[in-house]
Order: sequence, then structure tokens, then C-alpha cells
Amino acid sequence: MAKLTNEQKFEIYNKRKMGYTLNMLSTEYNINVHGIEYLVRLIDKNGFDVLRKDRNRYYSPEFKENDDKFHQRTFLIVAKKNII
Repeated sequence: MAKLTNEQKFEIYNKRKMGYTLNMLSTEYNINVHGIEYLVRLIDKNGFDVLRKDRNRYYSPEFKENDDKFHQRTFLIVAKKNII
């Protein structure tokens, strides 16, 4: 599935609800039919708020060294990966 902007996702959703077929949308946006189905189901279930609006967070090395909460989160993530 190609990376889409939020505007393109809104367009795909609205066009699908207006009656465009999955194949028409797939060829227009050059993405898999299943990706369109998933996007429409996701928006139907959770609304447009489910679309990501923020960017990845950057943590400087100084912040990582000094922040206790960061160390706790990192430890939990590593612990979960080792258990599973």
C-alpha cells in the first residue's frame, strides 16, 4: 500500500461511500483493494480521528539519559519482547 496523505484518505473514503468501486479506487490511487477495504472499515468503526496527525517523537541522547520514565518504558518494551 502506498503512503497516502490524510486528504487522499478522506477522498478515498468519500468516493467509496458515493459508490466508486474498489477496483476504480485501486487503479486511481495505485494501492491494493484490500488496503482500501481496510481503510474504509477503520474509518467506519472509529471515525476520522483514527487517522494519524502527529509525527514521530525525537528524544535526544541527553533526554534519554536523564529521564526515568523513558528508562521504565524502554525496559518494559524490551521485557515484553523477550517474553513473547
